[in-house]
Amino acid sequence: MMNKDAQVDAEQINAVQSKISTWKNDLVLPSDALSFASDDDEHFAARVYEAYVRHLKAYNAVDFDDLILLPVVLLQNDTEALERWRRKIHYMLVDEYQDTNVSQYLLVKLLMAERSTFTVVGDDDQSIYAWRGARPENLITLGKIFRA
Repeated sequence: MMNKDAQVDAEQINAVQSKISTWKNDLVLPSDALSFASDDDEHFAARVYEAYVRHLKAYNAVDFDDLILLPVVLLQNDTEALERWRRKIHYMLVDEYQDTNVSQYLLVKLLMAERSTFTVVGDDDQSIYAWRGARPENLITLGKIFRA
């Protein structure tokens, strides 16, 4: 059985992990996280986020959220890379689009902006990943941007 202090520590660790994941999914970089922090716990999480990213870089590692965040940041900042990937991807299909987060939405938008040759499938009534940052409103936003 876990003692009370260990339980509090585990809860704080989970809260920090969750906040870092949310920031990554919302494209908030470590350098910006402090300005988004609204209380002492989030200020602490922002400092941990900075240290965590430094450690990931030191080990040449990424976490799950980086698999979308880092390509989006690259494509936003490197027009040559963006053009190269746009030339390679002619068509795209995204299933369960109601469960995309901000960074996933932006990745699709960046890659398909010129062609608009993609299909998304989703039902906003079936969104189940809000706890992971899913934004069912991405269906509506994407439809407004790419409406013919």
